[in-house]
Amino acid sequence: MAQLLGPSAPGYRAMTIFSLQIFTTDDEGRDVQIGTAMEFSPNHTRTNTPVGGVGIGDLMMEIVPGRSRYTVSLRKFSLWNKRIQQVFGYNKDFRMLAEMQAPFEIRVFHLNPNPESEDEIEVTVYTGCVIASWDRKQEWQDDVTIVDDISVDVTRIHANKMLWPSLSNLF
Repeated sequence: MAQLLGPSAPGYRAMTIFSLQIFTTDDEGRDVQIGTAMEFSPNHTRTNTPVGGVGIGDLMMEIVPGRSRYTVSLRKFSLWNKRIQQVFGYNKDFRMLAEMQAPFEIRVFHLNPNPESEDEIEVTVYTGCVIASWDRKQEWQDDVTIVDDISVDVTRIHANKMLWPSLSNLF
C-alpha cells in the first residue's frame, strides 16, 4: 500500500518566504541581498508542437518539445540609497533599459527548516540574466510608495552547492 503524504506528514514542511534569501552582485562588485522584495517569481515556459500525419484525421501522433524560456519577475520597493539598477550591478545614474547590457546572476538561498534533512540550504542560481522590462510605479495605498517591477530573461538555472555561505551570513 502506498504511503500517503499530506500536509501533516511528519518531516515535511511548507516552503515559506521567511526562509528565502536572494542575492546578486551590486555596482561595487559586492554580494548584496535584494532587500525589500515584495515578489520573486521564476517562470518556465515553452511552446510545444503537436505532430499529426496524413490520413489519421485530427489525431496527434506526438508532441515535440520546443525551446524553453526562463524568466524571473521581481517586485521591489525603490530605495534612495540602493536603486534597483545598483542592485543588479549598474551605476545609479543609469536611467534607461538600453544602457543596461551586461548580464548578471541571481542567487537564491532557501533554508530547509526540517532538522532531519540532509540538504540544509537549497541553492538556485540564475545565470546570464538580462533585464527585459523595468517599470517604476507610484502606488497610493496607505501612503505613496515607488515600486520597481523588473522582468529578467534568464539563460540557465542550476543548483550550486559550492556557493553556500555560512548560515550566520544568511540569517
